[in-house]
Amino acid sequence: MQFNVEGFTIENINPIQIRIQGLVPWKEVEKKFDETYREISKNMRFRGFRKGKVPRQMLEKMFSKHVETDLLQELTREALVEFLRLKESIRPADNPREWKVTPGEFVKGQDLPFSSELELIPEVEPQGYEGLKATRLTAPVKEQSIDEELERLVQRNTRVNSIENTTLAAGTHVQLNVMGKLGDEPVSLENQNVTVPASAVPADDSHLARVAAVLFGFHLPEVPYENEISIPAFEDHPEGRVLVEITKAFTHEKPELDDDFAKETGRGDTLAQLRESVGKDIAEELKNRSETLLERELLKQIVEANPFDLGQGLIRRQAEMKVDQILMQLGVDPENEAFLETKKTLAKNYFAKAEKEIRENLLLEGIAKRENVEISDEALENKLKELADRSNKSVERIKADYTRDGKLEGIRYMLRMEKTIDLIKGKATITEEKVDELPALQEEEPQPEETHDHECGPDCDHDHH
Repeated sequence: MQFNVEGFTIENINPIQIRIQGLVPWKEVEKKFDETYREISKNMRFRGFRKGKVPRQMLEKMFSKHVETDLLQELTREALVEFLRLKESIRPADNPREWKVTPGEFVKGQDLPFSSELELIPEVEPQGYEGLKATRLTAPVKEQSIDEELERLVQRNTRVNSIENTTLAAGTHVQLNVMGKLGDEPVSLENQNVTVPASAVPADDSHLARVAAVLFGFHLPEVPYENEISIPAFEDHPEGRVLVEITKAFTHEKPELDDDFAKETGRGDTLAQLRESVGKDIAEELKNRSETLLERELLKQIVEANPFDLGQGLIRRQAEMKVDQILMQLGVDPENEAFLETKKTLAKNYFAKAEKEIRENLLLEGIAKRENVEISDEALENKLKELADRSNKSVERIKADYTRDGKLEGIRYMLRMEKTIDLIKGKATITEEKVDELPALQEEEPQPEETHDHECGPDCDHDHH
């Protein structure tokens, strides 16, 4: 679209909102209307006229109201998009499809006026990020932590063995359905999960326990996988008759925690070597958590020292992106209309976290800009190689995947933010403190949308820590 940039004006409504007024040249308006009516004429059949030969005046009489409304919106939006493409210093907070454009009065032969109010991503000039004071907490690897992780390894490697048409020994896990009557009271239990007890004495006098007592005790050797059985009187409960259907039965084969198990995990030839490997993993996790806690403390100080206005729409957009990520991880299409209300509710609960992330990201961007922090192509290649090694793919494949999905610059952005955080740590006074146990990485408590009266940060969808 051709237009005169000088015909546009920008008015600052507040630090994070502007009003743009502009003109769409008449020749562009006329061209669009001509193209549209030619397209309508091609497909229009009207009595007395051949296809494609209906007079323009007649088409305008029939369709002008609808055509005019749609085309004016389309023309003014295109002009706004093109204008902002040329004005790189203006950073709208919303996607172009969310911009609200108001066309002015349409007069044939005259340029078309329009206006639009846009929320902006604020430009931040960070202060007070040098000479910060913080504490790096360190904690030892506890033998109890190693034992707990080894037990989790054993659980993950425990085999499930299905059982069919055989005696159900003590310890067997059973899923069953029970239907019938106990006295005058009906029994209808579906998909009940029980474990065959070592004793025939039930743990309580519930219906299921009474059935289990008979099934697993008195009749165990003879009861097939589907059988109608009599329930004798039990304490003060009446007798009855039920149909028992066992739908699933299985046992857990738990491996012994020994040298053979260590070899199966591929992390050592002996149990001692496995313990050492697990201890190293825990030490690495503690180190990473320690750095994350330190970074959060430094970023908290920077955020507190640099208050600035944020738009509510930007916070909402960041929260919605978080919810979309969660839905995609669950295999749910975020655009599915059936989940729209659920998305809105979930997004409200992410507002506090979204605002925190955007404030941190904007401040880190500002610091990176002031300190000229850049990521070289070599550093980007090294990161791609790391990702390739982790996923057992070639660097070329990883690079192609990220380029195709438009995520390559996102990797560069992430590296730039990490490098900026390292710069902040390098300028800070950090003391070391040994503690018995590191604090957990707590997330913010969800807060409803109504508690916020401001807006948020950059166009990214990741956390730095």
